[in-house]
Amino acid sequence: MKKLILWTALLLTGLMSACKDSDSLNPVFISNAAFELATDGWVADFSGYSTDSDSVALQRTALRSRLPFGLDTSQYAFLVQAAPNSNDQLFMYLKKVVTGFNPNVVYNISFEVTVGTAYPSGAAGPGGVSGSNMFLKAGASQTEPNKVLRNTIYEFNLDKGIPSQEGPAAIILGDATNGSGNSAYRLSTKTGSKSISVRPNANGEIWLFVGMDSGAVGLNTVFYDRIKVFLVAQQ
Repeated sequence: MKKLILWTALLLTGLMSACKDSDSLNPVFISNAAFELATDGWVADFSGYSTDSDSVALQRTALRSRLPFGLDTSQYAFLVQAAPNSNDQLFMYLKKVVTGFNPNVVYNISFEVTVGTAYPSGAAGPGGVSGSNMFLKAGASQTEPNKVLRNTIYEFNLDKGIPSQEGPAAIILGDATNGSGNSAYRLSTKTGSKSISVRPNANGEIWLFVGMDSGAVGLNTVFYDRIKVFLVAQQ
């Protein structure tokens, strides 16, 4: 209930920020999803796996779920998990389109993402998976993020960089470690230190994506508790 009340307050704040009067030179638009009632337009997909073996062996789960034991199980989140990561390049991502922007304006976009994971800092977590090899990335583009088949690999169609590095379309917010020394689920908020600049497409749309770019073999599990995106028009 507390998260729902906070979500409602932040949503109203975002709406008021997006509706500033014409004297405002750089209005702030806020997309805020807490997943308590729905997925708020966020859709999951996976890339970085092979059609030769992984299409059958790779087990994928993406759904709105209650938070796991150790956290507040009365609250909901967006669960994304997959195994095995045999190619060490699995990208498990959520995407969403936001609309109503001026195609002639460039927007600076920053992210604040709260995730629930059980990967301790400095050690392996459940199944021997190291959260330090799972990189939380966020990005934006004029075009829809998708997986595309190249040769036998489903690749991500935007340049997000290799797992441990950023690309032109994505920034790294942090890794999947939970900020503790225990293999128990903890919530941690990742913000990174950068923003990404994007001009909307001709329809006034900006596509957003958030995901784990993983070099960790084994079961990769992430609960997205909240995704906040700030879009600020450049002056």
